Formats: sequence, C-alpha cells, structure tokens
Amino acid sequence: MSELAQAAAEPAGLIRNNPVWTWLLGLSPLLAVSTSLVNGFALGVTTLIVLLAGVTSLHYLPALRLSRFRFAYSVLLLACFSTALMLLLQWAWPGLLQRLGVYLPLVCCNFVLLLHLETHAGQARLGPQLVASGRLGLAYLGALIAFSALREMLTGGTLLADWQLLLPGTTATARSMERSGLADFLANPAGALLLLGLLLAAGNRLSALLKPRQAISHSGDAIDQSFGRRHRSGGIS
Repeated sequence: MSELAQAAAEPAGLIRNNPVWTWLLGLSPLLAVSTSLVNGFALGVTTLIVLLAGVTSLHYLPALRLSRFRFAYSVLLLACFSTALMLLLQWAWPGLLQRLGVYLPLVCCNFVLLLHLETHAGQARLGPQLVASGRLGLAYLGALIAFSALREMLTGGTLLADWQLLLPGTTATARSMERSGLADFLANPAGALLLLGLLLAAGNRLSALLKPRQAISHSGDAIDQSFGRRHRSGGIS
C-alpha cells in the first residue's frame, strides 16, 4: 500500500490528514471556485452528498465493488449522482449552478473521492464507511469554506456578499466589483495557488517550530516517570 493510500485509510480532519492541507488533492475546484464563501460552501456540500451516495451505492452493489473494474464503476456512479445534483440545482438554484459551472459535474473526477472509494471498498459494514466518508467530506468542506472566506475577504473586502444565491429560485449573480493590484491577482487561479502555497508554508513552519517543544515536553515527562519508578523501587527495597 502506498503512502497516500495509507493516509487515505486514516480518519480525515479539519487540519490533520486533511485532503487539501495534507494530501494536496482536489486543488483544481478549490482554486477555481473559491472566489466567494457561498461558492466554496455549495461545492463542499455537493461533494459531501455525492461521496455519501457513492459509498452507499457501492456497498449495496458488491458485484461492482469487488470487480477489477471498480475504479471505472466508481467514476460512473459518482457521475450519476453529480448529474442528478446538477439537474436539481438547475431547477431550484440556477444562479448557484451558474457560479459553480463545470466543476459541479466534475465532482465525479475528484481524486479525493475516488481514492476514498478505492481504499474503503473492502469494508463489510456500511456504518464505518459512512462515518469515514462523512469525516472526509466535512474535512474537504471545511477547507473549502476557510480558503473561500479568506480569498473573498482579501479580494473584495466582503463576506457572504452573494448569500442570496443560497435561496431557492433565485437567479441573482454576484455584484461586479472593480479590483486592482493584489486583489485582482488573488481573484485569479494563479493568485489563489500562490496564496495556498503561502498558507501551507506558514503552516509547515509553525508545525516545525512546535515539534521541538513537544519533544522536550515528552522527554521531560519520560524523565519524571523514570525518576518516579526508581524512587518507588528504592523505597520498597
């Protein structure tokens, strides 16, 4: 099993073992859609729904789950559910569908979902699969929300400016704003990629600074425990 597959088998979290911050997967929709918090929230929720539906379907279709072509079957199942969600948004949330664009049907090609389905395909019980899938979907949703909120504040100085897109039946679009300089650069995918790289570098640097302190703390605890055991043994003798 590869290192990535081993990481995918472990529980995902908002910070630790996150598909975005740790695995660096699912970056294409993250960079393209995260221009506003509403976009990131909508894409994260749809990804979570498609993932849970795909896991449930594969569980009740053992012939597909155990087939050597299960990767292709997984893509097909995810494509069916993402298309169904696209039709639902076209009927109830047309403005939101316009904002998500092609990245909603492309949820079926998200390698985060495909890797998860491949890793957990052999589990016999549905409950643990749904729990692991829910944690992964929420971790990806949290990364989308955090990055989208930061990017919206940096580019437009607003937060939830286009909240009306979440209301059913609305066809409203985001207000056009004039940007210049750094804000205009961060509004593009290239600027978003640079911002993501800076965030990851800062996080890695902070983690590297905290590790020596944790190591010193653990070594001090080990010394105290060793001294306590020696003291008790000396007292008994």
